[in-house]
Amino acid sequence: MSTIGNNVRNARLRLGMTQEQLAEAANVSQTTIDKIERGLTKRSKYLPWIAIALSVDISELDNSLRYSPTEKEKDVGEVVSRPHLLAFRPGKNEQGTGNDSIPVYIATEAGNGGFLKIDFSNVDYALRPRNLDNSPSAYGLYIAGGTMHPELSPGDMAFFDTRLPVIVGSTVLFQRDDDVVTAFLGRLQGFDATYWTTYCWEDRKSVDLPREEWPRAHRMAARYTRP
Repeated sequence: MSTIGNNVRNARLRLGMTQEQLAEAANVSQTTIDKIERGLTKRSKYLPWIAIALSVDISELDNSLRYSPTEKEKDVGEVVSRPHLLAFRPGKNEQGTGNDSIPVYIATEAGNGGFLKIDFSNVDYALRPRNLDNSPSAYGLYIAGGTMHPELSPGDMAFFDTRLPVIVGSTVLFQRDDDVVTAFLGRLQGFDATYWTTYCWEDRKSVDLPREEWPRAHRMAARYTRP
């Protein structure tokens, strides 16, 4: 039995679950669970889903994702906190590859009107969506508030590809530089040389953002949603 398979089996048994029950909770087949536990599947793309169903961090199932401090960190006695790989259920057609990670930052509400504050110094990591494999500058936002509902709900993660051109009808993150980065996430309705016109879900109305004040516009390319 592989280490991953053994970890999955032990976590399942601790909860008193059968393979069939775990498969149903993770929305996979019982055969998938059986193959993982017997070591016939070395690395499964469904492991994040299984981690959610078992209420554990994915690193508890795949030991290779655990962090060990370097000798330098041990010498200086630093308390090291390695951002974990969050176990989120990928959205339809946007399953994570499990082979790479992508930085994720927390977006908090900044008053009314759909404005956000993003702290780019506070980083975590998630499985990289397949369509962002070749986009090293892509990043994600953890949605902490409800101002983007129904497009995004609290607990979702939205991923942005800085290479993609923004197009009318797409969900776009607009940014300007303050002491902490201020952002606005909305559905692009139109634009010209002066303004971005975007739909604000919270206020249910269109908002004009001056392009000179909001120079960066990044298109959403994928999302992960909580089960």
